[in-house]
Amino acid sequence: KEVPTVFSPYLSGPMVKDRTTGFLLPKLAYASGEGFVYSQPLFIALGRSADITTTYERRGSAGSGKRAELRYVLSKHSAGTAGYYRIDTKDRQDWKFTFSHRHQPSQELYGSASAELVSSRRFYKKGEFEVEETTQVYTKSKVSASELWNSAIVSVSGVYLNYLEGSSSGIYQKTPSVNLYVMSNPVGKLPLRMFLDSDFTYFYREAGNSGYRVNIKPGVRHTFYSGSVKNTAT
Repeated sequence: KEVPTVFSPYLSGPMVKDRTTGFLLPKLAYASGEGFVYSQPLFIALGRSADITTTYERRGSAGSGKRAELRYVLSKHSAGTAGYYRIDTKDRQDWKFTFSHRHQPSQELYGSASAELVSSRRFYKKGEFEVEETTQVYTKSKVSASELWNSAIVSVSGVYLNYLEGSSSGIYQKTPSVNLYVMSNPVGKLPLRMFLDSDFTYFYREAGNSGYRVNIKPGVRHTFYSGSVKNTAT
């Protein structure tokens, strides 16, 4: 009935003002087939603009886990993270590497890169992960950049998919995908405005069925007012 039955005081907040190297609160979890998992993180301050968190896991009788996450800020326009997580068992090692970086030198130019590599599908079966990761069959790495002008936007992106099931039908872009969007521009002295959305890429499939793809979607828009009502025809 949403009536509190127990009241307990709590305190939240940093114990120190400065970034300080030290142990963080441990975490206790349970994984089927492995028993209780004890994780002990250690935070290491690397100056004002970078830090790394290392974690040691004791995974019941199934082995141990080791992970590290690096966070860095190069400038107010550039920052990123990198992480490595390895699970050691009696018969094998499973690992995952992640990386992401963003760079935005101005409001008109933006770029980002991300990578995810996993040793095998078994990695997701050995930890307490989200449902999306547990059912994941491939990893994705991507690089993208966008440039904004007064009347147009161009975006370039490349995607690589690595299937974890050993499938031979993996798909990836052999060349980056290029998207050009021309924003609404007047058409001479006519009461019309023109816009254009287009993209180009080349897909490659190991099992065949490769080829180019070009999409061009031009359009014309006419806007008029009926009193205080705005009417648009495209």
